[in-house]
Amino acid sequence: MAKEVEPWEVHDVNGMSDPMVVRTADLKQAIKVWAKGRSFSEDPTEKFSGKVSLGKYLENETGVDVRRIWAIMKGESKVTTLVVADKIIAAIERPDLMPEVIPNPRWNQERWLKYMEERGCV
Repeated sequence: MAKEVEPWEVHDVNGMSDPMVVRTADLKQAIKVWAKGRSFSEDPTEKFSGKVSLGKYLENETGVDVRRIWAIMKGESKVTTLVVADKIIAAIERPDLMPEVIPNPRWNQERWLKYMEERGCV
């Protein structure tokens, strides 16, 4: 019989299933601090000279889709999964810029308590 998959065992791009997240605005700021003074392509013609965009660079280093990187940079969501944030922070090698990790505000109390009980925290 197949094991039942708990909602927090599946990672999705919008953070609904992850128990721990970071504020997207804080992650965006961390990326901007790291990127300051670095040279990335701003327009398509620069790509021919070997430069890549910030999004493409982070995609190459993290495996996170470039569209997700740009969604973070545009602030399209309030929170970002801890999995994605950790990949980005590890890629830029700046653990000091890791945003505060918070419980997922999209989870209700019942779901959070079940998650914590299964880990022996409650």
